[in-house]
Amino acid sequence: MRGTREIKRRIRSVQSTQKITRAMEMVAAAKLRRAEEKAQAARPYAQSIKSSIARILQESKDIKHPLMEKNDSPVKCIVVFSSDRGLCGSYNTNVIRKAAQEVENMPLDQVAVVAVGRKAREYFRRRDYNIIGEYLDMEDRPGLPEAQEIGAYLSRLYLDGSIGEVWVLYSEFVNVMVNRPRAVQLLPMDGEKIQRDVEEMAEAEEEMEEKDERVQEQEILYRFEPEPEFVLDALLPRLVYSQFYTALLEAKASEFGSRMTAMKTATENAKEMIWKLTLAYNKARQAAITQEILEIVNTSEALSSG
Repeated sequence: MRGTREIKRRIRSVQSTQKITRAMEMVAAAKLRRAEEKAQAARPYAQSIKSSIARILQESKDIKHPLMEKNDSPVKCIVVFSSDRGLCGSYNTNVIRKAAQEVENMPLDQVAVVAVGRKAREYFRRRDYNIIGEYLDMEDRPGLPEAQEIGAYLSRLYLDGSIGEVWVLYSEFVNVMVNRPRAVQLLPMDGEKIQRDVEEMAEAEEEMEEKDERVQEQEILYRFEPEPEFVLDALLPRLVYSQFYTALLEAKASEFGSRMTAMKTATENAKEMIWKLTLAYNKARQAAITQEILEIVNTSEALSSG
């Protein structure tokens, strides 16, 4: 019966693990709903700022801003959004692989890393990259102050020429099953790209709903007070903060979605393993009972013949 006792111990162990994975799945699902709502709510704000900046650049062709002009620094800074803990499937692996591809052919002294999350910090620290910033133990519901802190820090480094480019690497949340690693250049800002993004958004909106001609005529009338330069100077830093904030929210939603999916898979695997172990236990128990019966019969026959 030693074999059956060992199988029963394994069944209890797997059942205990199954309870944990099911609880983690439920917690991740609850957090995901809140994170998804915040991520969706933050998108229109960034889109509105982009639209305003695009209008300024369209009306004032020769306007300039330090955040839109390249400097002479060869250093490329990548901001990598990962999780602080594991048990979230391939979430960290995908975004870190994407980040590594962005700098794989560059000398180490021309790469600077800002790690948002322990997994990104551990990966790039082991490979001796220059980590110039760490943001660990982020809240499950990050706020705008965290994004402003990161954005202000990197904007200062860019303006004083310490870094020449800033790229943001994060997972874009699509749905519970799908999140896409994205690499977005944040600094220097590309005015033409901002205008293209706004045009693409406008085309998408027009496909969904036709605009009234009267509204289109009103959109042409645009007045800046104070001058466009002052408005642009106020809007560009806000766009930097909003893009970091959007990346934070998208990353959190992707993390919770990946963790929920991973824990659901683990729970189902545990259920299947329990079924297989129970089947093995019943077979072993049946074999032990059969063996005992045979021994009793053989003993009885031996006594009878004697």
